[in-house]
Amino acid sequence: MNSPLAAEAAPVAIVTGAASGIGLAAAELLVERGWSLVAADIDAAGLAAGGWPAAEVDTFVGDLADSEVARGLVRRTIGRFGRLDALINAHGVTRADDNRIADTADDLFSLILSVNLSSMFYTCKYALPEIVRSGRGSIVNLSSAAALGAPGGPAYTSSKNAIIGLTRVIARQYAEVPVRCNAVCPGPTDTPMYAETLRKWGLSEYAPPPGTIQRLASPREIAQVIAFLVSSEASYVTGSTYAVDGGQTLY
Repeated sequence: MNSPLAAEAAPVAIVTGAASGIGLAAAELLVERGWSLVAADIDAAGLAAGGWPAAEVDTFVGDLADSEVARGLVRRTIGRFGRLDALINAHGVTRADDNRIADTADDLFSLILSVNLSSMFYTCKYALPEIVRSGRGSIVNLSSAAALGAPGGPAYTSSKNAIIGLTRVIARQYAEVPVRCNAVCPGPTDTPMYAETLRKWGLSEYAPPPGTIQRLASPREIAQVIAFLVSSEASYVTGSTYAVDGGQTLY
């Protein structure tokens, strides 16, 4: 493999949300670039369909909104590979009934905050000591263009704004270690989650607004930014928020 990582021990990552969409694309790209990883998701069937190379990839099924499950994910990674160099939090949920705030159920708001935000707090909390021990480390948390002004439901948008805040806190607290932490805010991307967003708006297909790139992003395009941020090429980048949205939040 022609990779800058080939001359040293393979770095190890956890990629959540790896059964589909951006998480799957990020996991596939890291494996191509010489990483070993644990691919995690609540969707066991989706993970099993990945066809992962057993030598480089382990899979983990669980609900990361449970703190003990998140702790178990990190333990599984250390038990399998002996180290952890990067955490990519690419999991998340949206719901069609997370729409107008007056109509958003209380339990739905709590559910989305738990899946999208609490789970990232847990994975970061338990992964950070191991990333520090690795001597080189990076975290990438997926937020959303909804956090930067694009349309979104009240629960989803609140959770994605909070992810940016969590990312900045980690970046400040760990910059001197150094562990880097950045957020990526995808715009309209060809994923199952975005299909749910279109249903929320009563649309069957994406209608690009004027002044933006006139198509959906592919998951691979978002994954390439993630892969850059966990690489040594981004060694001076921390606490940043990357909009990868085709210009959707330009205005």
